[in-house]
Amino acid sequence: MSGTEDQVIPSRLPTCHRYALFRVSASVVVGTNAALTMQAVGAVKAGKVVGTTGEATKDYCLFSDFKDLPKVSTSILVADYDAVTKIGNVDAIITMSSKSYLKNESTFTEAGIDVVRISSSDGMKAISVALTIGYLLNLEESANEYAKFCDKVISHVTEKKNTIDSGDVKTCLCATMANHVSGTISDFYGLTTMCGGNNVADWSTTTKQFNDGDEWLLNEKYHVDVFIHFHNYGYDTSADLSSMYNTYRENFDAIQTVKDGNYYMINGNMPAVVRLAYTASILYPEVFGADYGDIVHQEYIDSFIDNLSSEGYKVTDMKFVLTDSDFGITS
Repeated sequence: MSGTEDQVIPSRLPTCHRYALFRVSASVVVGTNAALTMQAVGAVKAGKVVGTTGEATKDYCLFSDFKDLPKVSTSILVADYDAVTKIGNVDAIITMSSKSYLKNESTFTEAGIDVVRISSSDGMKAISVALTIGYLLNLEESANEYAKFCDKVISHVTEKKNTIDSGDVKTCLCATMANHVSGTISDFYGLTTMCGGNNVADWSTTTKQFNDGDEWLLNEKYHVDVFIHFHNYGYDTSADLSSMYNTYRENFDAIQTVKDGNYYMINGNMPAVVRLAYTASILYPEVFGADYGDIVHQEYIDSFIDNLSSEGYKVTDMKFVLTDSDFGITS
């Protein structure tokens, strides 16, 4: 990733013939990471988002600006066709690249509603994704600012990573959902390697499940320096995190790294570039600074998340990385 902000932006707009001839005035968003991108480029504030999913787990502290929008489903993965058409004049559904999202895509495209899929959970793709969305929604200026921010963080992490001596490289594994360990094609795997971690996962699927009674993860080759679990637990500073933490941690409490007290849970309700900063600060606090994640995160909120910045939200009022010591667990 290039290091100068001035070079970054226009040349990185992907050639996208499918979308070259239209702009989006009214969209429905399906998927949390897609919603984060829409927030960051100013789409909600600009009135370009007219509908969203209404799952009970949606974090309406972070997504308070989505709260009053029409809901098109009660699931993060789907959109009901009748609910979308009831809104009226919807140009496009913005959703995630995974096939798990919007399996009824053809229902919309056959009715003339485009489906735009974005890879917004991948740190390396965050810049081009933001620029593409900015172009489609006629929000190029705000998208450029967000892309510059992402580029700055990625460039800084890359520069610092290159200073790490080979003998100081940390081994790691990462998990997502309740008990799935990320494989080599996972975006979470990519985050750990981007900031210099030696992720020892050796399976080429997105994730591999670790069930109660399984022993494969107990193999000595998976005894790593750091185990990172990405889990969405929101921005509500009054939330009870203790029971949630214990519930998810116990899925991995048989592995040696967790027994040694080197289990970290990162709040997944953040864009990939912010998760990257937190991951870097966990793996190499002496290189990046233990507070690097919070610094990047606060800049992101102040610059791009209007509904939180207008309320004076401070990331230090909430724990976006949880460890055993936060809950009095001793190894």
